[in-house]
Amino acid sequence: MERDGNRRGARVAEPFWRSGSAEVFRHGYTYSAHPTACAVGLSNLDLIEREQLIGRVIELEPVLAGKLRPLADHDLVSEVRAGTGLLAVAEIAQDARTREPGIGPRLVAEIRDRGVITRLVRGEALQVSPPFVVTEQEIERVAETFAAAFDAVAGAEPPPGS
Repeated sequence: MERDGNRRGARVAEPFWRSGSAEVFRHGYTYSAHPTACAVGLSNLDLIEREQLIGRVIELEPVLAGKLRPLADHDLVSEVRAGTGLLAVAEIAQDARTREPGIGPRLVAEIRDRGVITRLVRGEALQVSPPFVVTEQEIERVAETFAAAFDAVAGAEPPPGS
């Protein structure tokens, strides 16, 4: 049965891999160039223009950078980079990463447990990219949350095996 199933699988897969033939079945994602996806994209661009969100981002760039800049003084942070759109990273200090290889995921968990979404980039930096409609108060909350998470991790014992 399994051998027959493998033959059927190969027969079904073969047109996807056959080269040099007009019969090659080219495929893509269901939403690729789908009229609905294109209409949604165009509507999103219209909304960005109508709500003047690009101008808003330009106004909020220095706010985000300014609110996160103090993190650079934290023992667990080597650098804060921001100022290009609503995007910023707090790089985890190399000595902290060496001392505790799992510190990045711990920080991500601490920040998310406090209600802010971040992601770990290359195991070295925590990225935040708030939505274009973020308020200055929400940016303040992001900065406070990052600081609280760094403080919590700095004051806690590393997990066993780190």
